[in-house]
Amino acid sequence: MGSIAALGYASKINGVMMTFFTAAISTIVYPLYAESAAKKSMSQLNSRINFTLSVYSFFLIPLMCGILCYKRELIILAFGRGAFDAAAIDVTQSLFGFYSFGLLFMAFRDTLTKVFYSLQDTKTPAKNATIGVIFNILLNLSLPFFLGVNGLAIATSLTSILITTLLLKDLRKKHSEMTFKILFKNIVPTIIAAIVMTLVLLMFKHFITITNLWIVLGVGGGIGVLSYLVAGVLLRNPIISEMKSMLINK
Repeated sequence: MGSIAALGYASKINGVMMTFFTAAISTIVYPLYAESAAKKSMSQLNSRINFTLSVYSFFLIPLMCGILCYKRELIILAFGRGAFDAAAIDVTQSLFGFYSFGLLFMAFRDTLTKVFYSLQDTKTPAKNATIGVIFNILLNLSLPFFLGVNGLAIATSLTSILITTLLLKDLRKKHSEMTFKILFKNIVPTIIAAIVMTLVLLMFKHFITITNLWIVLGVGGGIGVLSYLVAGVLLRNPIISEMKSMLINK
């Protein structure tokens, strides 16, 4: 199987992950943003943005870590049959790992774009998207010379990071009342909990002797989720309390 085909497979499964974890939230939040913008309640809009980005971080950061720990196993289960041999698995799992670095920033990018739309500002997202396209083209033309086909996946992730950074900067510049203190307050314990989870998963992989991939992923996923939640509770991650309170109130 060629590198371009592997790129397509890795991109496809990355897209499935992105859609599964962000589509529902994305559909819900846009009307809420539009409502806050229509009422000119910037404090409410700011609170909703911080909450959305914090929720994305809570779910996608550990997901990224889990993918990096089990990317080979996931690719084998998804595509490892027929002409999809060991060489194809090696290439695709590597690409999948590099794509996963951009998952969180893709979610942030989509959310921030909707924020600008709700504020009746379509020029800023368009401008940043254009910059992103140019940046992506430059990376696609240069990185493969040094990193091979992995450079294309890295280019996609780096482009998402760049566009997200530009959108955050422009949002703060155009609306000085927008702050992301709550997001940073939530994301620090989220990252620490995800690191703890990753260490637990790596130890589990090192000592496990089971060869059935379904069992490995099932048990590993369960251990990962449990260790992540326990670490989050011990660290008193504020987003856990916020989501719990929201569910109880509903």
